[in-house]
Amino acid sequence: MDIYTEEGAERRFYQATELYEGKESDAMFPYWNVWVPDDDSNELSTLTTNVENYVATATAEFITGVRDPNSDADWSAYVDGLAGLGADRYVEIWQNAYDQ
Repeated sequence: MDIYTEEGAERRFYQATELYEGKESDAMFPYWNVWVPDDDSNELSTLTTNVENYVATATAEFITGVRDPNSDADWSAYVDGLAGLGADRYVEIWQNAYDQ
């Protein structure tokens, strides 16, 4: 199967991911081993949805040229947007849960 055709695209993607096998970072946050207290879980759920959607959208905008990653103004607007969504609180909840 020719991996450079539409029919072979899935195989091509699979083969491309194999190149990175075994090179995963050990620095990944172990969220699966962290228990978030019930008092914070609802807030974290909302923050997670908002922050992750914002990051995904902004990433696409930086990639497609809607935002310029070399522009201090665009980058500052991105960081300000994260702050406005409560990214600091998001990190605080995860850090408190991790510390416990």
